[in-house]
Amino acid sequence: MVCPRHRTAITGGTDGLSVPAVGGLHGPFFGLLFLSFSALALGLLLPRLRLGYHLELIGVNEAQAKAVGVAVRFTMEKVYGFCAFLLGMAGGLFMIGEGYLIPSTVFGLQVSLLPVAMAMVGGLRNPLGPLLGTAVVFGFQELVWAYAGGMEQTLLGILLILAGKRETLFRSVCGKMFS
Repeated sequence: MVCPRHRTAITGGTDGLSVPAVGGLHGPFFGLLFLSFSALALGLLLPRLRLGYHLELIGVNEAQAKAVGVAVRFTMEKVYGFCAFLLGMAGGLFMIGEGYLIPSTVFGLQVSLLPVAMAMVGGLRNPLGPLLGTAVVFGFQELVWAYAGGMEQTLLGILLILAGKRETLFRSVCGKMFS
């Protein structure tokens, strides 16, 4: 794959591209706010829908889901496509709000890792988990930038590991405290 910063005709190189303002200063904000509330409402509604039951079953045991007649691949493709649609909308609104687009901000490691970290820290089973995770990760990021300069990615990796091991760590610490 050719690095996006070398495709200057398409991406503007390392200088990026400026984007014309659409909707004034508040247009992208209200668009992102609407998109956020829509995603939250969908997260609260999804467990009550047939699609939510299918996703739960696929998450528990994919082979069993196939055995009871769930179209696993189609269900996963549908959800993946819808998530890509939401992310594309959010990315477009973010770009309009920023006023410029630089390849390193779009294809960088931070952009790839932050949503995963937010979901893992907040918890995947609760629709409000990603909101909590967002608050924790951004607070953590600001503290790291203020006090530990160039160690953002290392400390974000440690936070991801701790979030992934949270249940195991919690059980072992509580087991030692209360036994």
